[in-house]
Amino acid sequence: SAIAGRPMPAPTADGKAVAALLAGLGIAARRLDYVAKASTSEVWRADTAGGPVAVRIAAPHPGKPADFDTETGLRRVLAAAGARVAAPLFDRRDRPDLAVADRRPAWVVDRWIDGERADAATAEAVWRELGAQLALLHALPVRGHGRLRADGDGLAGRLDDPGAAA
Repeated sequence: SAIAGRPMPAPTADGKAVAALLAGLGIAARRLDYVAKASTSEVWRADTAGGPVAVRIAAPHPGKPADFDTETGLRRVLAAAGARVAAPLFDRRDRPDLAVADRRPAWVVDRWIDGERADAATAEAVWRELGAQLALLHALPVRGHGRLRADGDGLAGRLDDPGAAA
């Protein structure tokens, strides 16, 4: 399989480990497919009785940090606000006993959302929907400054001083 004419890198986890993770969550996968590997994670799609889910596993390229906890927390807040995002179902904080590899990379199981890449020919309605999603994102209350973190009280910047990140 290839994305944009390039060969897809091999997954870091194997299908048996991904299936075992899902089974540990009480999710039986009817079919499991490796979908892609990007700069911070790899993605598997599982067809289940409850509909398709995505299993994302942290596999960052050098210099590309992945903060699954913050990203998952942000998507949970956005989904609760009505945004059309892949709603997280489970992540490693829900079940720290489960892993897909010995080095225990972060993982998250999301609802699967079909989509296509946007380009200049994309319909105007799609761009309006994106604008509405971005408006929801920018309307979220956030404390502090700098790179986000999700904590039990919502979203917060990692710094108290707005000039410290400059």
